[in-house]
Amino acid sequence: MKVGDIMQFSKDILHTLTLEILKEKYDFKNSSEEELLKHYHEIFLKLSEVNNSFSKGDGLSVFKQT
Repeated sequence: MKVGDIMQFSKDILHTLTLEILKEKYDFKNSSEEELLKHYHEIFLKLSEVNNSFSKGDGLSVFKQT
């Protein structure tokens, strides 16, 4: 693998990233559960689409390379 190669993240990492993005973008106190779930799903689908364009493997290994 070359240093510039990007590898896929696991679904657990994608779910964590999605939740963090959702926390930053939306007000949990003043949003309905349905609205939050809709936005969560949209964000997760976008991240998954981008993630699927990467090579398969451990996404964290990208950060371990020097």
